[in-house]
Amino acid sequence: MIPLDFFINRRNRRIFVTVIEDDAKDHFTSLPDELILKILKFLSQVSIGNCATVCKKFSRLVKDESLWKEIDVLGKSLTPTSTTEILSRKPMYLRMASATIEEPMGLPNGFGSPQLYYLDLTMAHVTSTILTKILLFSTSLIKCSFEALEISTDGLEALMQSRATLNTLNFTLCTIMDAEGLSTLLTRSTKLRALNLGCIQHHWSQEELLSVIRSLPISVTELNLSGFRNLMNDRHVGFLVESVPNVTDLDLSDAQLLTDATVTYIQRHLYYIEHLAFSRCYHIQPSAYMLLYNCHTLQHLEIFSLFREQTLQQIAQGLPGIIINECPFSSVARPTIANQRNSIWGHRIKYYYN
Repeated sequence: MIPLDFFINRRNRRIFVTVIEDDAKDHFTSLPDELILKILKFLSQVSIGNCATVCKKFSRLVKDESLWKEIDVLGKSLTPTSTTEILSRKPMYLRMASATIEEPMGLPNGFGSPQLYYLDLTMAHVTSTILTKILLFSTSLIKCSFEALEISTDGLEALMQSRATLNTLNFTLCTIMDAEGLSTLLTRSTKLRALNLGCIQHHWSQEELLSVIRSLPISVTELNLSGFRNLMNDRHVGFLVESVPNVTDLDLSDAQLLTDATVTYIQRHLYYIEHLAFSRCYHIQPSAYMLLYNCHTLQHLEIFSLFREQTLQQIAQGLPGIIINECPFSSVARPTIANQRNSIWGHRIKYYYN
């Protein structure tokens, strides 16, 4: 016989039904604005934009600047209205890399964006005139990248507004004809730490290049001057080591007029050098690199496309503790590197504008 306690008695489930009357109060929208903004920060910017259609209060709140500190329009095509809307949000981090940018419209006279500190326009499709207008809106830039853009004289003057705050400038592959304007900008940018002038398009003379080098502020610690093939010589390097004695990362690749004297200048004057690049500097002899043994801070040496494997091994034996040919590309002043595609200058961009 089956015992009575063998069976498990099920408890009756109670179903609770909440009846919401038509005139019930909306508790969410009655929350303080500060609390609603804190909740909205957890949404993507696409979702935040959709919230604008909920009610008048949300439409007002989604325009709050605290929700738009980061805007990423990587590779997008921006209409004049979109460009204006983005700038009017006054972001702190703005990535417009590879974007097609049209001239902003409808911004009031005297409009400025002092909150815009980090600007990435790498490979953007934008005219020098529109670029100048964007820079006129940005008065306190700290780090910016203009890779492969044309920088006019007016653009350099507009960038002068940020001379007191500029820390990082990436001009890789840029077209910069005005050496005097660039020299003036560098002279006044007393907080500049990283500068990339690699492979820029120009029609400078040797004296104009010398003027740019002598204008470098002493604060610079990372510098890329690669690509000055038949222009930069040992004399330029002699003035360079005097202008930036505290440099730790220096790239002089593709300067085909440099000789062993350049290595001597660096060994004698750059006491803090850690990363040095001489790739494709064909007139520097292998024996000259042995002088770098006395650079006790040097950790990396790039001499790509110069020597056969046997010669490289001999140089490596003469420079123990120095890593040779590990980084074929310079990362000086660049906003993104290979393993940080979603970041600009180390800050992760989480949201996307639509």
